[in-house]
Amino acid sequence: MELHFSTPNQKMENQGEENVVRLKDLIDSESMPIQEILSLMDGHQENDQIKGFIELNSYPKKVIIDLVIGHLIIPRCLQVLRNATKLKLKILAAHTLSALAAGTQQHVLTLLSYKDVMVELVNMLNSNALRLILKAARMLGNIAKSSAMSRHIFFQYNVADIVLRIMSRDPDDVIKIYLSELVLRLVRYSRESIALHQQFNTFLMIIVSMIDSRIRSVIRDACLALEEIIVANADLLDAFIAMDGAKRLVRVLSRNRSSLRSILDIMTVIAKQNAKYANAILDAGAVNWLCYLLRTQLHNEGIKILELLSCLIFTTEKAVRIVIDAGVYHIMPEIMRNVNPIYYDSAIDIVATTIFMATKEQILEIADRYEIFKPFMLLLMRISRVKSQTTVITVLNHLFDVDASLVSLRPPLLEMFLGKLLELCMAEDDELSARARTAIENYAKYFLPQLKL
Repeated sequence: MELHFSTPNQKMENQGEENVVRLKDLIDSESMPIQEILSLMDGHQENDQIKGFIELNSYPKKVIIDLVIGHLIIPRCLQVLRNATKLKLKILAAHTLSALAAGTQQHVLTLLSYKDVMVELVNMLNSNALRLILKAARMLGNIAKSSAMSRHIFFQYNVADIVLRIMSRDPDDVIKIYLSELVLRLVRYSRESIALHQQFNTFLMIIVSMIDSRIRSVIRDACLALEEIIVANADLLDAFIAMDGAKRLVRVLSRNRSSLRSILDIMTVIAKQNAKYANAILDAGAVNWLCYLLRTQLHNEGIKILELLSCLIFTTEKAVRIVIDAGVYHIMPEIMRNVNPIYYDSAIDIVATTIFMATKEQILEIADRYEIFKPFMLLLMRISRVKSQTTVITVLNHLFDVDASLVSLRPPLLEMFLGKLLELCMAEDDELSARARTAIENYAKYFLPQLKL
């Protein structure tokens, strides 16, 4: 049996013939002067070439893709990008190629089968022309999400190093936005290859520069990319912290309200890794700003702020001292009175975490400085979630061990509170009913003369 192998160009010529036949169903052949377009493109005058590209790009995207593949227009575009002197012509050629980059995976692979494509895209990134840089960034971003094979090619051409170099020059804001999208896509889709992981240190430097931006979308992309890197290799957090990463995040927290959610999310991810990284966030002064934001942004990002605070308190012992001094517990009663259960559930978590992490002296100091335990206990009268009820009663019993005076109530609140505890003794949840019985026994032990049961 005789085997016949086709070259990539032969395959594309054959595919092109099929595409032309198929295109007759889309557009009347008389209205598509493809030979005239090709003639203009192959002309020696750049003005004629510009007319050819304008004519081609006036057709629908699907038609452009089939024509570009079927009539070997990719080499013509590459020649223009290499040799043209007029910027408008280069932009038109890049725009033509961008149709393939935004197409299917097969379209992208067809584009990359021409080895000079990546060379020209890199040259566009390195150019001084804003529109060429934007075209290159958008095309590379589309290619990045296409396939692992496409992404692997990127790293052969040191795209990450080029992006870092451009970002370090403090380019136009639009360029930053496009390049940040490219960085996020490269990082997000690069977990499958060890070769790509080797570039993560470069990406980390890019991300640090993105965090320092004042542009909301750039900061958001930086936070998302950093989270992807942490998931892929948590050890790189050491490098990020060494670059003053925690201080940079807190700086954004203090000055950029539009990026608040992105910063809170990534700081929570970092704090949850281990106590070392939580301490880095604490040392950067995060708690004072979180306390300020609780007072001013409670209705916007209050849940996220409370989640981060709870995480910081839970992961490191010194956080309790910092949180006490920052005045966080002064705000807790107001949050507990909030009608939204999400808010008072978050407050329950923070107070409970504090009580179990704090020393006896710190608990007594909190009681002395802030009116917090009474409103915390009285939450039991209006919450219905079993987990929250169990948490409140567990904290109550722990406070008995510290100092029974912390949980004393005057009549008639005491009778109402004990009535609620008796009700919960009958709860279907075994843990909740057991904790409620323990609380009743503690009240009987310490406050028997006041009880009217």
